[in-house]
Amino acid sequence: MRWLASLAMVLLAAGRGGVALQRAAVPDVCVVVLKDVAAANAEGAAYPAGDPNTAQPGWAGAPSGDASRKCVDVADSDAVRSGDFIAGPFSFFRTSWQEGRTKVWWVPRFLNDTTPRDLGERGLLIRSTRLDAPGHHVFRFGGIVRNSVGFFNSTAWLPTAGRWMMVTTFESNWGCFVVDLH
Repeated sequence: MRWLASLAMVLLAAGRGGVALQRAAVPDVCVVVLKDVAAANAEGAAYPAGDPNTAQPGWAGAPSGDASRKCVDVADSDAVRSGDFIAGPFSFFRTSWQEGRTKVWWVPRFLNDTTPRDLGERGLLIRSTRLDAPGHHVFRFGGIVRNSVGFFNSTAWLPTAGRWMMVTTFESNWGCFVVDLH
């Protein structure tokens, strides 16, 4: 049986131009509750980088935000970039979050063409921490929408008004968005 695993690795290496590629281990962050922006920024700096070969074409470019893996204050922006994600529409999210119609799209920078549309528990993870009072909430979304770019179209939900930090991860993608909800 061990020879079968060795044969699979040889075939994999042959199919990749003779080089066996190993993915960087992505940490299991779903159990980590980040208490503040400094902790999130530290996680972002240490999070494994994505494979440039899987960057979505035409991905880069949002009206505001930051390419580095740091938290970005959404403020009055609609679409915002943080690290490996572009997300929005935050103008709609800020006005509808209490009404149960809180769609937010999340475009990851790194998404392989062979990634299945239905990821189940391996999909987008959003860990939200309230920054101005105690509170946190975790979401997981498993479906990718494929259009000119692949994205997650989530029904993001937060339990209370306040200043929230939403740390978003999917495979080697990381982003952090700070939003004020009234």
